[in-house]
Amino acid sequence: MFSTIMEGHRVHRILVDNGDSMNILSVEAMTKMGINASRMTLVPTPLIGIEGSAVPVKGAAGLIVTMGTARYCVTLQKTFMVIDTHPPYNAIIRRPLLH
Repeated sequence: MFSTIMEGHRVHRILVDNGDSMNILSVEAMTKMGINASRMTLVPTPLIGIEGSAVPVKGAAGLIVTMGTARYCVTLQKTFMVIDTHPPYNAIIRRPLLH
């Protein structure tokens, strides 16, 4: 089973995106992990969704992410855009992060 841990918390409902998107985290997941909003840096531009609609970005946060299973895992620090919407996923990880 593939496991994802962010900032020491196991995170479920993650989409691995094959496209050139960016790493995205919901503000709800960030709050549940106990990550303080003061860790975010300002991002002045919105994300443009698949339908062409603008999604406001609360900020960007660098998170330590561990992915994989016991023998085959990797730990990296990656930047996530934090959005204040209710997506079906807690996080979206762009596929190049996995390589």
